[in-house]
Amino acid sequence: MGYDFYLFDGAREFSRQDPLDVFLAEAQENIGDPVPDKELRKRNLLRALTANLGFQWQEPDFAALARAEGTSESEAMRRHRTTRLVSAKSGSPMEVSIFDDLVLVVLSWSSREKRAGAVSAALKTLEVLRDYSGFVIYDIQCLKRVDPQADASMILTAYQEGCELAHQVSKRPL
Repeated sequence: MGYDFYLFDGAREFSRQDPLDVFLAEAQENIGDPVPDKELRKRNLLRALTANLGFQWQEPDFAALARAEGTSESEAMRRHRTTRLVSAKSGSPMEVSIFDDLVLVVLSWSSREKRAGAVSAALKTLEVLRDYSGFVIYDIQCLKRVDPQADASMILTAYQEGCELAHQVSKRPL
């Protein structure tokens, strides 16, 4: 659980459909035969994040996926092509999932003293992803498209509020 950003094709219109619904529908479409242009875009995003921001690629366990689905490892590789990267550089772990037609960035909640650095790292990540993909950024907490530079203050405030809420909830007895 954390602070989520969705990156989509800039032509997408959100006013008629909830971005979460769009995300879930498109994430399901990532299963199947690879599309060369989309695979190239994913590789370029992977290279940009690992080279520029120190992210690490999380290779899927295709053997475990194959066992769980009762299929071959090669079929699991064909079906599951989402690229996942992680970074703990900012002091608050961040995960990036690159699908065929969208990207999900999840910034984990952090302690007060690490929040500004965590958001700064997330904003740099969003800029790289936007610049290399051409996608627009949708902040699911603020329910709007955002620009990492122009909306940095709003994003930091919303992230801080989310961290406080998560901290309060974690202290409640079950």
